[in-house]
This record gives sequence, structure tokens and C-alpha cells, in this order.
Amino acid sequence: MNAREIFEEVMNKEWRWSPILVKIRIVEDENISTACIELDKLIIHINPKFWEEIDDDQRRFVIYHEILHMLFEHDTRGQGKNSSKWNIATDCEINSFLKLRNNMKLISGVIIPSMFGLPDNELAEFYYDKIPENKGSAPEEHFKGKLSDDARDTVRKIRGEILNEIRRKQSYGTSNTIEALISFVELKKITSERLRRELERFLVEKDEIDWMRQSRRVNAKGFYLPRNRDIERIEAIVGIDSSGSISHEDFRFFLEVLRGTLSKFRFFEVEIIQFDVNIKQCGIYNRIDKLSEIKRVFSGDTSFDKIIRYANKKGKKLIIFTDGDGRLREEIKVPVLWVLVRGDREGLSGRRVVIR
Repeated sequence: MNAREIFEEVMNKEWRWSPILVKIRIVEDENISTACIELDKLIIHINPKFWEEIDDDQRRFVIYHEILHMLFEHDTRGQGKNSSKWNIATDCEINSFLKLRNNMKLISGVIIPSMFGLPDNELAEFYYDKIPENKGSAPEEHFKGKLSDDARDTVRKIRGEILNEIRRKQSYGTSNTIEALISFVELKKITSERLRRELERFLVEKDEIDWMRQSRRVNAKGFYLPRNRDIERIEAIVGIDSSGSISHEDFRFFLEVLRGTLSKFRFFEVEIIQFDVNIKQCGIYNRIDKLSEIKRVFSGDTSFDKIIRYANKKGKKLIIFTDGDGRLREEIKVPVLWVLVRGDREGLSGRRVVIR
């Protein structure tokens, strides 16, 4: 099948995107080695010789790949980043998704996360931070230019409508390629930002108030309000449920958000503990780069009693990352934030935030 036929097949399947897809032109271009999308002109360039050397399944992959650079605004998300390295990162995001989530036939030699020893199913921003600097030259850019304001407005409007429908139906397992990627990328971005805000809010809250120093806040009666003491150091205990019900993806996701949260503080000291019914692994961290050295420990059943008893003894705030399925008999005497995967659980005293 020629490129236009493959594109129309994709457009018929992804009919919700027709308002923007109908504006895209396909042109043959011998000046590039494979394919790329010119965002400002909405043109997909394809080398005709390369096209003849691949089969129809791989051709579908090429068309999806170029479209997804546009639909996820890789031009905007990459502002201020090294363009070659960002191209590699966006290829990792797209290709790992198309391979794992949609079982598409990739072309030999395309960029995938395993080339850099990185996991699949992460955002391009994650890959950009992790790819070594000396790997920052891509063989060829797969997108260039910037979307026009009209095209960007159309993309965002359609993406928002689909995301709202996915939320209403809770249909994250949709078989539609682009809509499935919507749920993967958009919801992950939203969830990570919400969790980061919850973690930061929990870590910085203090009961201490300095009545000797005035703030600029004035109450309804005209009196100056006391100011919270300046936060000089963040200290907390982070308990990670290491039972088999916590997936690798959940484990990595939580650590990445925690890492991003702590990077905002000049000084911090967190004790990260992996546990089941007992404490399995423990380490104290006061540098961001050291968090990447944490390795997953697998274990069996879960009880929260020992980690809570330990936090009570230390008198520090406690963050517990878990699915909530575990025994709890110990009285909680410190502030606690439960970060729960796959739904809420009743009977947990303290704050709760659900990330799935």
C-alpha cells in the first residue's frame, strides 16, 4: 500500500482526530533517510526507497509514529532542551508504547528505551533526564518546526474531549491506539503533578508558629497574622510496600515523583524503608542522585505495624506507598500520608492520596 492509503486507513480508525488529520499532506522526499513530520506545515515527509523496503505493518507504525509527535506537542514540551537528545527521548516514549501497548511491528534499529538500559512506558521527560549526555545525537530528527496556533488549539481541544470521555467511562484499556496513548500520557502527567503537590504540601506543613515575627497577611480585623517558621530542613520516613502486588511501573513512578519533589528543597533527609511484615531494607538519603540507586526488594505479605512503630519511635512524618492491602494494629502517633495504588481503603487514619 502507498503512504496515502496507509494514512487514510489510520485516519479512518482514529476518526476523532479527523479535524487535524485531514490537514496533513504526505510527500515523497529523498533528502531524508526514513520519515519525519514538519509541524508548522503539517507535512509528513517519507523517503520512497525506505517505504518500499518495509511491509504494511511497519508502514502503519511509521505513520502512527509521526502523527504522535504532533498530537503530544513534542515541540512545546521540548522547549529549552537539546533538540537531538529530545528527539531520542520522544522516540523512546512513542516506540515503547506502540510496541508494548499496541503490539505494533517496529522497524529494525528504531530507538527504544532498552538501548539505554531504561524501562518502557515512561514519559519523554523521564527519558530525557536519564539518557547520557554523550548519547545526545539522534541519527535523524523525526519532527521539526512548531505547530501553528490554530493547529495547536485543535489538537488540545480534541485531546481534552477524549480525556474527559476516558475519565467518565474509566476506560483506560481502550484498544484505540491514540486514545490509549491519551490515557497513558495525559493521566500520568496529571497524576504525577497531583502526587507531587500532595507530597510537597505534606512535607512542608509545620505546626510551629513564630509569634514574634509578623507576616504580611492581615486578617479581617486588621491584625497581622503570625508567620510559620522558615523551613530549614525536610525530614521524613518513606515506607515502600515491597509485596508482589506493587508493580515495577508503580514502584518507579513513585520514586520519580518523590525525587522531583525533594529536588525542590535545598536540604532534606529522608529514610527510605522497604517492608513487608518486617523491615527489609533501609537507607538514609540527602542527595537526589542517590535515589536512583534504590533497587526493588520483593517480599511476601504486608503489615504496616513495624514501619508505623518505627516512625512513632523516631517522631517523624511518615509517607507510606502501598496498595493498602495489609494488617494494621499499631496506633499511629505521627503525621502520615498514605499513597495508594489502585483505589482507596477505609480504616487508614491520616491523609490518603490515590494515584491510580
